[in-house]
Amino acid sequence: MQCEICGEEYAKKRAIIDGSELVVCEVCVKYGKEVDNEPKIVMYKVENYSKEPELAELKDNYGQLIIKARQAKNMTIDELAQLIFENHSWLKKVEHGTATPDSKLIAKLEKILSIKLTGE
Repeated sequence: MQCEICGEEYAKKRAIIDGSELVVCEVCVKYGKEVDNEPKIVMYKVENYSKEPELAELKDNYGQLIIKARQAKNMTIDELAQLIFENHSWLKKVEHGTATPDSKLIAKLEKILSIKLTGE
């Protein structure tokens, strides 16, 4: 590419000169402010909020285990839901076995209720 100031054949730099972005050579870049040629890569952390079942690890009677442990601690389903920052109706479905908890919910329930929902 040709320098837009002096005509040099090997212009590889970009610079802002007098308010315009120009392709310039190594010598002419000093007349303005060099612009980075590399594209900026912006990375975002994406959280996975899906309620994917983890059937291989979850015990078959997980709902009953949750209910018994909750009742043993004299807790209502509403109190448990508030304590672990979960939706009451979602927790009720998990207790009744119509919904499968994800790994985060399993970890919360195991910690709060002092039970083991995974494994043999």
